[in-house]
Amino acid sequence: MNQKTKRISIAVASLALIGSVSVGAYFGLQEDAPKPKTHQAEKKLEEQLDRRPAKQKEASRTKKDVLGNVLAKEQRYVSMVDGVSPTKETVDAKNVALKALAAIPEEVTPVTPSNPAPAVITLDQTKPVSPGLVNGEILPVQPNKPVLPVTPEEPMTPSIPTPPVEPTVPEEETDGGGGHVTPEPEHNESPTITTQDVVIHAGSPFNPYAYATAMDAEDGDLTGSIQVIGNNVNPDREGSYTVTYFVTDSKGASVKQTMTVTVVNDAPVIHASEQTLSIGDTFDPMKGVTAEDTEDGILTASIHYEGTVDTTTPGAYSVTYRVADRFGKEATAVTVTIYVVNDLPVIQAQDLTLEVGDVFDVLQGVTASDKQDGDVTASIRIQTNTVDTAVAGTYQVVYEVTDAHGGIGTKTITVVVKEKNTAPDLTVPDQISLVVGEQPDWLVGVVAMDKEDGDLSAAVEVDASHVDLSLAGDYIVTYMVTDSNGEKITKQVPVHVTNEMGQEAGNANE
Repeated sequence: MNQKTKRISIAVASLALIGSVSVGAYFGLQEDAPKPKTHQAEKKLEEQLDRRPAKQKEASRTKKDVLGNVLAKEQRYVSMVDGVSPTKETVDAKNVALKALAAIPEEVTPVTPSNPAPAVITLDQTKPVSPGLVNGEILPVQPNKPVLPVTPEEPMTPSIPTPPVEPTVPEEETDGGGGHVTPEPEHNESPTITTQDVVIHAGSPFNPYAYATAMDAEDGDLTGSIQVIGNNVNPDREGSYTVTYFVTDSKGASVKQTMTVTVVNDAPVIHASEQTLSIGDTFDPMKGVTAEDTEDGILTASIHYEGTVDTTTPGAYSVTYRVADRFGKEATAVTVTIYVVNDLPVIQAQDLTLEVGDVFDVLQGVTASDKQDGDVTASIRIQTNTVDTAVAGTYQVVYEVTDAHGGIGTKTITVVVKEKNTAPDLTVPDQISLVVGEQPDWLVGVVAMDKEDGDLSAAVEVDASHVDLSLAGDYIVTYMVTDSNGEKITKQVPVHVTNEMGQEAGNANE
């Protein structure tokens, strides 16, 4: 027996039970009415007439209560049998029962005329009529009280409820070949929920409703009706979580959808590099060291380091840096090497050029200094010195110095010994004669030669600043030349300036 047949059977049984209770209630009320006795017929009849409205009201109330209880029990029974919420079939069965109940006629309510007539007793004409006898029953005869005439009236017929009508079960359609055609149910597409897995960073705000939408073919957009029925996301803890959404359309079709939420926490990153320190320098472990985190930003102030550096002793030292973000995620530790070195002393010495026969002092002008020890000139040693000033040539001198920490500094210079230098030979005119206003070429006839440097004529310098070419007179011009060794020679030449007329002027030097 399928669910539909089961529900119809329950409805039919309920109708039968309702009908039986209704009929029983009615006749029970009728049986409760008092029956007249022979010696009290008149009195009982009057009392019965007086009690009918109250009885009818009580019967109506009793039937309503009984039927309500029956319907309530029927509905609970259907729920227990089906084990599910009421469906269309059970609602239809209930409606059929209510319609059948409505078809049951109510009890006839007596109508009281505006001018009530005296009670009338119908006489049975088939029986002999005698005083005090009504319908075969003897009425008491009271002295001095006349017998009232009796007018026949219609007999009182009880209203019997119509038996309940069983609902008609629609016949199943056939396909013409003897097969049954299953009626197509009313179609309602279930709504759909659209989500996508998301990745968020630890500490970020998370609103589950921002990641889901819902649509329904009949109802349209149902995003506003979405319910979150499962959410274990902890945005402050790295891990994988799920969120379950639920939505129902206007016809009761529902759907669930689950998405995955991944909370990630990027580890911080430390930036640090090797350092080189000199002995005696101060070591700053945080110099140039930084740390940053995707979620927390700059974490430099939270860096911890391990390791010691002795800047008084040369060597290589290791320092390890660590940091963790606010969620406890640690960065990859970074270890750097700190080198403590002893700076070598430095020797100051210059290359030299000497002439044959010059005196050479190997330490003259040579000094040495050290970053840690200061002036260490007194510690300079001559490692090599091949200079011979008696013979022209190129020589080398090697100096060496050691500081207090054993650091050794060296310096090599070159010493060139040349033949003794000869001064240049400068040839100039004995006298220069000019006319007032004439612009002379002062280098005409001037030649300079040097044994070592050759022709130095182009290097001759002329000083004619004391010659006034606008005034006749006698003047002096000076010539100079210097060779590569700095040897200088100077000569002066007299200049005689005359007028155009050939007249002699006074001595310009007087």
